[in-house]
Amino acid sequence: MKRVLLLAFACVFAPLASAQSFGFETSEGFTVGNLDGQQSWNGASNATVSTERARTGAQSVKTVGGSFGGSSWKDFSPTLTSQFFMSVYVNIVSGSSNDRIFGITAFNGFTTGPNVTVSSSGQVRAGNSSAFSAPVVGNLTSAATDRWIQIGLLYTPGTTSATVFADGQQYNLTLGSALSQITDIGIYSDYISDINSTGTAYFDDYNVGDAVPEPATLIVLGTAAFAAARRKRK
Repeated sequence: MKRVLLLAFACVFAPLASAQSFGFETSEGFTVGNLDGQQSWNGASNATVSTERARTGAQSVKTVGGSFGGSSWKDFSPTLTSQFFMSVYVNIVSGSSNDRIFGITAFNGFTTGPNVTVSSSGQVRAGNSSAFSAPVVGNLTSAATDRWIQIGLLYTPGTTSATVFADGQQYNLTLGSALSQITDIGIYSDYISDINSTGTAYFDDYNVGDAVPEPATLIVLGTAAFAAARRKRK
């Protein structure tokens, strides 16, 4: 795995040709309670719309780990067949077990696609198997709890490589297999090995898109960011 400081994270995840965003707000039709069944979201009973913590607005999705876990997912239309990205902000509550992971994943039907998760210890896992068995690709350099951390992934269906992002760091992955398309996107909360481990996290500002800036644009923006950083250090 190659880890580099993410120079153009905001650049990759901002200018979109088309995108869908989920803030889980009342203005989007979400109400406090189980996420399953709301606005075409399905899945795990441990995911609820909550007002307890929110990065923006007043609501987010709360996941509570006990002797259960899994994903909450939504059919994505149109089906993604070309390069796309997805990202979310996650806030892990202090005291959550290191054995609990929280993140996002993509699917082709019932086949798990690229995913990225973080734990309270700061471990970053990513791959395209079940998220709980995905390998550790790195560690966060700052505290992993009680703050909003942006995680995301960039993938082109039909390929066996992906790029994942976690709190300003980038990891390039080689996947075991390729998915021809992405039909569903999801929120993931589960245990790694201890079914009795507990943990709580909140998800907000989930974005899914199908375009990124041209490489030349990234180079220009990245160069500008680097120059600004040098000026600041002086």
